[in-house]
Amino acid sequence: MRLLVGLGNPGSKYSLTRHNVGFNVIDLVAEKIEAKIAGKKFSSFFGIAKIGGQDVCIIKPQTFMNLSGSAVADFSGYYKVGTEDILVVHDDIDLPFAKTRFVSGSGAGGHNGVISIIERLGTNEFWRLKIGVGRPPDALDPADYVLEKFTGEEKLLMDKVLPASRDAVIKFFIDKVNP
Repeated sequence: MRLLVGLGNPGSKYSLTRHNVGFNVIDLVAEKIEAKIAGKKFSSFFGIAKIGGQDVCIIKPQTFMNLSGSAVADFSGYYKVGTEDILVVHDDIDLPFAKTRFVSGSGAGGHNGVISIIERLGTNEFWRLKIGVGRPPDALDPADYVLEKFTGEEKLLMDKVLPASRDAVIKFFIDKVNP
């Protein structure tokens, strides 16, 4: 069993915000592989599907971003998933807009959802797909920036980046090797 985690905030008011790109990618993965994320456990929506012949538990924590670590730790403990078999998809303000990067063993970069996961797992040795949402304008607090919806131009770019990220996530599990 492996874990695929999308980070975001629950509720329709957050659905198209920068902070919810993790949820957006997870939804696209589920749609592509015809998986249902209909179960509810450990304060998360989840489903189990096969990707590349492997069982993958797909989860969308509903705890709000800053408490995501509880759900990830609960699922990894319940299914006995090692941290090397966890992939977390999330936004990153330090990456240029629309750039993506797989990382493992790196710091949280101030991302409270990732901080929560590192604290609860006791390690940063898990895989992440970071999706760049760019830096906020100087006058805007980063916490407010990530909760804003994309501008029209940004949305056009994200309409390409999110499906490409979906495909990268699926390839990650199919290859069974580190990206």
